[in-house]
Amino acid sequence: MMIKNKKGILRIIEATIAILIIIGFLLIAQARISDISQPSFSERVYDILEEISKDPVMRGEIFNVVLNSDGKSTVTNGNFFTFVDSRIPESYLKFQIRLCDDIDKICSMESFIDGEIYSGNRIIAPSVDESEMVPRKLAIFVWRINNG
Repeated sequence: MMIKNKKGILRIIEATIAILIIIGFLLIAQARISDISQPSFSERVYDILEEISKDPVMRGEIFNVVLNSDGKSTVTNGNFFTFVDSRIPESYLKFQIRLCDDIDKICSMESFIDGEIYSGNRIIAPSVDESEMVPRKLAIFVWRINNG
């Protein structure tokens, strides 16, 4: 009779360990799913840049922007500014669009932002009709607004 009780206790312990392992896997899977559900702003920035590069009106507007003496300019209005603003509608996000003449150098932000910044850049070449124009680098920076 003692032998049967020992086997029963071992089976209960084995079942408990199996249940704990299954619960552990479920918790890990749930944590990974919640990480994936966070919006990816860096992917959104590259999608926006892709759309701008394919639109001939916005491409033309990029070459109409007058750059500063240092070959850079922050864009604060125009078709592609409105376009980017419509693609980043969240009230807790801000963005900055920069155009740079020198495509071999880093096109950085105007000022330092403390926090996570999602950025992307793309070289925009003029159309075949406008061969005298040089390509420009378009950079978009997106960051969360700190609320105190």
